[in-house]
Amino acid sequence: IRELIFCGIGEPLLNKDIFSMIKLAKDKGICFINLITNGKLLDEEMSAKIISSGVSRIQISVHSFDPKVFSKIRNEEEDGLEKLKLAINTFVRLKKESDSNIKICCNAVITKFNYEGLSDFIKEAKALGADRVEFIQMTTANDNLININAPIVSMADICKKARKLAHTLNI
Repeated sequence: IRELIFCGIGEPLLNKDIFSMIKLAKDKGICFINLITNGKLLDEEMSAKIISSGVSRIQISVHSFDPKVFSKIRNEEEDGLEKLKLAINTFVRLKKESDSNIKICCNAVITKFNYEGLSDFIKEAKALGADRVEFIQMTTANDNLININAPIVSMADICKKARKLAHTLNI
């Protein structure tokens, strides 16, 4: 095993053993460890622990930098976005202070609510200090959720423009 991703149904940072699991993975020679989080627990202490743990990349699920869209997708108050941005700023500052090479990625699951804002998402992520952005296609196995998919007709052109912008911004 060369790569290990801590993610899934639930927040990995809620697992009381997450840092011993990361250490075990490092001790076993796994060279790339990715942690996917919603970022709600990224205070200064947690950020410092992640940075010093040897995680290769942290992916923070933002979904949108528009407060209303963020709130709708994450089912949170609109001020949740400002709190998350502050947490990302703290993480970026601690990364720089510790001279860490951990990569910071902001991700979004593409839905009908955020697909038109991908270019703005890329710019905002870059401005916050992210090294990378990732967009994940919304896939639904539940017929009740099928109506939140982004329209397929528009996606090819939107993705092409987003890819070009990300390349230009080196993110």
